[in-house]
Order: sequence, then C-alpha cells, then structure tokens
Amino acid sequence: LANIVQSDIKASFLFILALLLFIAVQVGDSAGIAFLTDWMYFIRLAAYCLLLLGIILNLNVWMFILLLGAVMNFVVIFINGGKLPVSESAMQIAGIASSSIQDSSIYALTTAATNFPFLGGIIPIPLPSIFAQIISPGIVLMAVGIFGIIQNILLGIVYEYEDEEDDDESDETSATGKLSRKE
Repeated sequence: LANIVQSDIKASFLFILALLLFIAVQVGDSAGIAFLTDWMYFIRLAAYCLLLLGIILNLNVWMFILLLGAVMNFVVIFINGGKLPVSESAMQIAGIASSSIQDSSIYALTTAATNFPFLGGIIPIPLPSIFAQIISPGIVLMAVGIFGIIQNILLGIVYEYEDEEDDDESDETSATGKLSRKE
C-alpha cells in the first residue's frame, strides 16, 4: 500500500477530473439528464483532453499503450459526431436490443456513412442481463495500459528519465530511460 501512496504520477488530478467527466457522461446518458445530454459533446471532449494531457505528462511504456487506446477512441468518437459507433451484429451477440441505442447521446449504430467503424464498439461481451457490454479496440488497449500502470505502482516500479550529454556532440542531449524499483 505504501507504493500506492508514494506513486510518481504527475498531475493526478487530471485523471480524477477526466474520470468524473466520463462518469457524468454515462450517468447523463442513462438517466436522460437534459443539461448533460445537451452538452455531451463538449463534456466528452473536455474529458478526453484532460485524459490525454495527463497521459502525456506521465508518458512511459504503459502510459503509451493507454495513450494509443485513448487516441483510438477519441478519433472514432469525434470523427463520428461525438458518438461511439456500435456494431448491430455485436449488439445481437451480446444480447443488447438495438433500440436501446436509438435514444443514446453517446452511442450510435454503425451505418455505411460511419468513419472507421473498426475502431467503434465491435467486441461483444455477452454476459447476463445488464452486464452485457460492447467494447472497442481502444478500450482493450486502455485496459491493458491501466493494468500495467497499476502493476507497476503495486510493485514499486518507476521509470526514471535522465538527460545525458554526449561527449562527441556537446550540443545535443538524449533522454535515456532507466527502470528502477522502489524498496
């Protein structure tokens, strides 16, 4: 537990704010809260900007995987008008009625006009009742990145970056990463 308290995540408030905005988006869509659904596009945009900024400030191998997943979701959502396109066949496999998407302010059914449908919700998770999900490839990468980040924090693994001057070329510096472990 000491490693969690002493983790070296910079600007962690960005992740917390992004998480709160993502929760507001989900709750607003599920409950049909007019204020949230009217501003959904901008709330999601702000959430992704905060998330991407937090990731960039803490970039390491796991944050890079998280960044790839976040960028994949960001691109597919905002190139399709602020809604994540969801495959109707994936919905059928997951046991979710396609009518549930029609009134959504954050999801849209994939059509012929959808840009990058392969980045949308195409992976069905057919669980019982309300636990059924459809996820995107970006979500899979984000989950792998988050798993790695949590694992590094729990094991006390820290990525340290140092600037070293090259003796041959004194004008240029190169950043080298060292992997170390807190004891």
